[in-house]
Amino acid sequence: MKKFFNLSAIIAIVSCGIFITSLTSCNGTQPTPPGGNGDTAKYNLSIRLEEGSSFSSKIDEVKAYIQNPSTILATAPYNNGVLNFELPATLASNNLIPISEEFSDLGNSVTISDTSVKGAFLDFRLFKSGVQVDGNIEYYLEAPLSMAYAYYIYVDKDLTVSGTGNVDGDVVTLDLKYKKGWNLSCEIESYNIITQQFAYSFTTTLPSGLKWYIYSED
Repeated sequence: MKKFFNLSAIIAIVSCGIFITSLTSCNGTQPTPPGGNGDTAKYNLSIRLEEGSSFSSKIDEVKAYIQNPSTILATAPYNNGVLNFELPATLASNNLIPISEEFSDLGNSVTISDTSVKGAFLDFRLFKSGVQVDGNIEYYLEAPLSMAYAYYIYVDKDLTVSGTGNVDGDVVTLDLKYKKGWNLSCEIESYNIITQQFAYSFTTTLPSGLKWYIYSED
C-alpha cells in the first residue's frame, strides 16, 4: 500500500497482485507494535530480518524517509538484516499531509474525529556504497485468499477514522485509532471466490504472523 489513503489507487495496485509477486519468502521477526510516543526526543524503531545476511553483499545501509517533500529521517547500517533507527518523535508541519483529504473516495460513509490532523508515512530506501539499490523492506503476511501489509504512520494529533463504503465496486472498511506520534497501521485484503470481489480493511488492530521481508530487484 503506497501511500496515503488514495483508496482507488490502492485497490487498483493490490488487485493486480503487485505485493504478492514482489516479495521474497524470507522470514522475519514480529516486533511489539508501538503506539504514538508523544513529544519525547526520539522514537526507536528496530527491525530484524531473518536471512538478512543473504543480502549483505548488496546492501550496507538503509534510510528511513517520508515523502511530501521527500525527507530522510534516519539512517541505519545494514547489520546482517538488523536495523536500528532513531526517528524524530515529532515531525514539522511542512512534512505532513492533511489526512481527511485522503478519504474523499468514500464520501460521507467515513467518520473522521478531527479533520485538521496531518500525517506522513514511513518508507525505506536501500543503499550500497552510497548508491541507492532497487528494492524495499515490508511488514507483510500472506495467506490463501488474503494478505496483510502493515506500515508506520505519523500523526500530529490523536485521530479516529471509521466507516464502510464502496470504491470501484469493492467494499472498504476503516477502523483506525491513532495516537499522536508514530503508529503501526495495517491494510488487510481478502478475496471472495464466489462473488469474485475484493474487500479491504484498514485497521490499527494488527493480525498475528506479520513478518519483515526484504526484496531486491537485482
